[in-house]
Amino acid sequence: VDTDAEAKTAADKKRKLKEFNLNLQIIQENIRSIEQRIKHQNDQVEQLKKDGQTVNNFLLDNIQKLQQKHEQAITEMQIRLHQKEDITQKFDQDIKRFKQLKNPL
Repeated sequence: VDTDAEAKTAADKKRKLKEFNLNLQIIQENIRSIEQRIKHQNDQVEQLKKDGQTVNNFLLDNIQKLQQKHEQAITEMQIRLHQKEDITQKFDQDIKRFKQLKNPL
């Protein structure tokens, strides 16, 4: 078995995991941003209530939409983490198989 194939598989694994990690960082930043926006708008609601003013439905609807986006982002993060785990296992199995073929016993 060609050691180049084993090295290429290891390099492919590293590249693919780097892509996944970058994607996960983007999703995490998106989650943080949404959380900040939810907090800011909830603070606005609290301030309006404290001042005895009416809270408009637009603000409440926007908070609800942000909460839905947050849930979607969390779900996407979970899916990506599962995919990353699957990819890691696949590459590890391939590398193990190359080593077994190279050194049968």
